[in-house]
Amino acid sequence: MSLIERRAESNPSLPQRDLIFDLGLHRGYDAEFYLSKGFQVVGLEAVPEICDSTCKRLAPFGTRFVPINKALSHRAGEMATSTAFPEKMIGEV
Repeated sequence: MSLIERRAESNPSLPQRDLIFDLGLHRGYDAEFYLSKGFQVVGLEAVPEICDSTCKRLAPFGTRFVPINKALSHRAGEMATSTAFPEKMIGEV
């Protein structure tokens, strides 16, 4: 049974149509919007440091937020991740 299936079983009050996938979670602003509207969100983020900080920020939403620290690719295997400016998160101005 997948993580998503286990989460769905543990929270039967949320029908499947209330499940959002945030691919490229980054700071989690989109995820936070949907969580605040009552949706369950699965967030996928490849950069561990970004994923960790976003998980801490979205922790108040409890089990409705499912973070996954992985990358999505057309190829199987591992990849290196980096940010252009380590002192800033990607996408910040």
